[in-house]
Amino acid sequence: MYSSPAGAAFSERFLGLPAKEEHAYSTASLLEEVNKLKDENFLILHGTADARVHFQHSAELLSRLVKVEANYSLQLYPDEGHTLRAPRSIQHLQRTLVNYLHSCLQNSYLLQPEEEEEEEEEDY
Repeated sequence: MYSSPAGAAFSERFLGLPAKEEHAYSTASLLEEVNKLKDENFLILHGTADARVHFQHSAELLSRLVKVEANYSLQLYPDEGHTLRAPRSIQHLQRTLVNYLHSCLQNSYLLQPEEEEEEEEEDY
């Protein structure tokens, strides 16, 4: 079930042993609930040298997102772990996050309060 001792230790620390805590692991996993997320936008970031979250776990999530035709963007960071260390990777991550958030918010309902204020002014 686990591909690395570090990943197993991390999960077992919070969830217990998989053999004894099967319910905790199934509850913590969103793999069976991916269909509820198909109308959302996802940005998935993964360092290929991550010892906590093995790439196979991300690949399984991606496979299920594709199956339900979910919209996602994937950004891989070669030779980076769970925490990015290389300055260029960190800069790239920051640009990626800003661009992603900008694209999500540019047509968001969060930008609509100005329209509501205009409607309220017309009522007086």
